[in-house]
Amino acid sequence: MEREGGRLLLEFVSRDGRRLYRTLEEVMLYPKERITFRHLEGPLKRASEEFQLSEVSRGTHITYNGQIECRTPFLPGAGCLTAFLYVRPKYGNVVKRHMEILKAAAETPGAGDMMNEGE
Repeated sequence: MEREGGRLLLEFVSRDGRRLYRTLEEVMLYPKERITFRHLEGPLKRASEEFQLSEVSRGTHITYNGQIECRTPFLPGAGCLTAFLYVRPKYGNVVKRHMEILKAAAETPGAGDMMNEGE
């Protein structure tokens, strides 16, 4: 949607079962070692995520960290419990699928060449 240097404004659409989730996110690209995501709009009250990349002997190691906070207007104070028991597992499934797609793309021969062509 928008790009200014290492800052991107992106819309993501993710599926969990039959449900589609739309989020508007600010993505920050830090050269070679880090990518952060901050949710601006979507079903969660707040979410932030980070990918740390480091070189290892056989390629690249990716570490994921994230934090979420739920909207629970119908049950004030129950946000943590709702996040832990319901949202966190669903959110984790979506992140896991995204990581599998990223891994498959990275392991595809020539994928790096294709990415560099767009720069």
